[in-house]
Order: sequence, then C-alpha cells, then structure tokens
Amino acid sequence: MGYTSGAKIIYDIIDEICAALIASSGGYWSNGDATWTTTTKTNENGRRCIKYTNGAEVIYWAFEISNVQNTWYTAQYGRGIVITASATWDSGTHTYPVSNQSTYIPFEAVE
Repeated sequence: MGYTSGAKIIYDIIDEICAALIASSGGYWSNGDATWTTTTKTNENGRRCIKYTNGAEVIYWAFEISNVQNTWYTAQYGRGIVITASATWDSGTHTYPVSNQSTYIPFEAVE
C-alpha cells in the first residue's frame, strides 16, 4: 500500500482502499460483492465489499458512505466511512448478517 495525498471525494477513497488491498501481494483479497459499487455517487450509495481469504479464514469487509446527525449538544452533521468486518456476507440482501464489528471514520462535519 502506498501513501496518497490531496483532495479526493469520499467515494474515490473507498475505491482506492479496495483496489490497493485487492492488488496487494499474496492474493488474499478479492471482490466480495460485484453489485455493491461506488458508481452512484449520491447520498449513501457509495459502498464496496471485499473478501479476505487465507486458508480456512474468511472475513468480509464492507466500506459504506454514511451521513450522520448528532443532536446531543447542537445539531452536527457529518459524513464518513463505516467499515464493517464480518464472518459472513449475504449477496442477496447485501448485508453482513452475523458476527460483525464496525467502526466509523469521520471525514467532514458541520455544526
């Protein structure tokens, strides 16, 4: 993986992360769901799923654009990427049904 700097749209960040992992040595990474893409660049439509396979170990990684609102103190709106690691993936519903952990990485916010 390399280092990239400059202004980028969030959809391209997801694509670059996934492309770099798939291209990495070892051949462990592949596309996990070909119909989950960042082609539509509006609202929360940007998303990718990639699959890590190393012997019997299989982990699905979902990258999703997320718009959030926090009204605890003041109205804050943000946009970022939710990354979810899951033991399984349902290509029919595009979900990670069981055994998953996720985190949110904020990229922009306004108050």
